Amino acid sequence: MSTQPVTPVFVIGYPNSGTTLLQKMLGRHTLMHPTVSETYFFEFPYLYEERYPSLDTADRFAGFARFCANLLTHGFWDLYVHHTATEDPAILSDVEIHRLRADLPRVPSHAQVFGAVGDRLAHRDGKAYWLEKSPAHAYHAVSILSALPAAKCIEIVRDPRDIMASKKLRRGVHVKGLRSGGLSDHDRRHLGMTEYDPLWVSLAWKRTVAAVDSAHEAFPGRVLSVRYEDLVERPQETVERLCESLGLPFEPPMLEVPRSNVADRGKLWQDEGAGVVTSSLHRWRKTLSDAEVLLAQRFLRGEMKRYGYVLHRAGVLPRYTGLLLIGCSFANLLTRLYRKTRHQGWAHTRRMIALYARRGIELATGK
Repeated sequence: MSTQPVTPVFVIGYPNSGTTLLQKMLGRHTLMHPTVSETYFFEFPYLYEERYPSLDTADRFAGFARFCANLLTHGFWDLYVHHTATEDPAILSDVEIHRLRADLPRVPSHAQVFGAVGDRLAHRDGKAYWLEKSPAHAYHAVSILSALPAAKCIEIVRDPRDIMASKKLRRGVHVKGLRSGGLSDHDRRHLGMTEYDPLWVSLAWKRTVAAVDSAHEAFPGRVLSVRYEDLVERPQETVERLCESLGLPFEPPMLEVPRSNVADRGKLWQDEGAGVVTSSLHRWRKTLSDAEVLLAQRFLRGEMKRYGYVLHRAGVLPRYTGLLLIGCSFANLLTRLYRKTRHQGWAHTRRMIALYARRGIELATGK
């Protein structure tokens, strides 16, 4: 295997923050091996721990290494949700497997193998970097940087009110399709992914920021932060700064990305360069009620000020309406859990309950 060092780059941040846009920009660099969108490797370890609880034998190592290669090549969604791709048993050769195992500890961790496979795919492509984008990996930034010493994380932060607006608009599109009968079976199965609730979005955004703050403290210089607003208002300046931090020369084609807007169900504009637009900024002003805005600001005031987001002022009535929204949020939570159980099974719902309970405890305790 080549001894040329490889740098894994993880794009992280709360969903709808611009992680896809940033991934597309970085993925256009000639030195970057762009893996498929999302692996959720650190978010859903049950995907592999049940199949490969230990990597102490050659067969288990080989099976898990090929699992990682397929995950990095096809992504979590196509392999395990949409089922539009299948695992290729020949994705890594026996020679590659042997070299991977020789370069790792006798019984490596799952994360070490995942990183080594990413490096192998980058070497095969002649690249010095490889890119992974799973928004939920923000919660695992400390684990990622601990397991992969060469890795760097890029956090993208967006005004939480605009995130709420994006989710609300997307939810509206799905509800309209559901009522008209124009919703596909795929969309019906994943209605839970487009649920909009101002309380839970606010708390999840807060937890995401706190998790990445911990990574900043634990690994100074290995976590880069960028605001979505800066990325779309001053794209060249912002991307140049990121490239410099990564040790990459800036390349103008990085800014020539197509637009994909999740609020319009992933509609893709094919004209190059249309992805860097400012029309999505301050969308919350027309989309959210004062009560929704004040609810978010009640929980996120400190973080919003730190990132330079100006707080909105409103009258007294929206403050009390916001309290009613909190009550509605708990009813919505029960509805969401029912939908998840119905469409994805109780085992999946049980894992999600445990996951969110753990994050709620972390948020409450500050750990």
